[in-house]
Amino acid sequence: MANNDKRSTWWSKDTVAVVTGANKGIGLEIVRQLAQNGVTTILTARNEGRGQSAVSLLKAEGLQNVDFHQLEVTDLKSVEDFVAWLKQQYSGLDILINNAGIHSYGYTDKKQGAREVIGTNYYGVKNVTKELLPLIRTGGRIVNVSSKLGQLETLNNKELKDTISTEEHLSENLIDLFVNQFLEAVNKGEISKQGWPTCELGVGPEAFSDYSVSKIGLNAYTKLLASQLSSRLYVNSFCPGYTQTDMTGGLGDKTVKEGADTGVWLALLPPSSHDLPSGKFFYERVQIPF
Repeated sequence: MANNDKRSTWWSKDTVAVVTGANKGIGLEIVRQLAQNGVTTILTARNEGRGQSAVSLLKAEGLQNVDFHQLEVTDLKSVEDFVAWLKQQYSGLDILINNAGIHSYGYTDKKQGAREVIGTNYYGVKNVTKELLPLIRTGGRIVNVSSKLGQLETLNNKELKDTISTEEHLSENLIDLFVNQFLEAVNKGEISKQGWPTCELGVGPEAFSDYSVSKIGLNAYTKLLASQLSSRLYVNSFCPGYTQTDMTGGLGDKTVKEGADTGVWLALLPPSSHDLPSGKFFYERVQIPF
């Protein structure tokens, strides 16, 4: 995504962005587009070799403003090491894009799969965000890569829906309780019975339920964080759509360039108080319901 309107260009080579889970797919494309716009961008990946290879690829394309550091979002020691390195090398950052995510399709142990999906897609985002918050400069942006499967309409239980949608009572503890209640339902084999999402997608009645719940939790955390940081940072989430990546087996109606576009757009919106959103959810650059 090139930005040709110089009047709206607020960033420079001194602007620092961090993208998690970025050695391939949408994350890699987000790094590419940010770097093409002149932002100094740090590509992170849990596998150091794959991350370094991705950076080499981008540099071969002429993007010299890309750096790399290993980061496993579910490993607090890895997160702390990354934060210490970032502070030493760059002193701070301006843009954080939480892209790292997994799904459990193909897991033979559904309980383990659900724990890992929730641990990565929800708790992993919290791990990284909380540790990096002190380094994000005023006016910075946090963009969380979510999914339409994380919309409240996927819940089939009004009580569950009301619990997570009542903004005046929303808290981190409440969101944690919500996702942990889902994990208890998985352990009991009561996903459908309790009204949790049953996202079939043609592959079984409860496939991707854990992915859906992890993104509901992430969307709720996005709203909460936006309200807590309203005087300092802008926090939003977006759905990239059904994008042709390894996660979808190469299927989808969007290219990675198209899937990354809204995230980059949110990261680079001009800092105008009347049109810069926070606590919102987007698809194809249009706000949609959580």
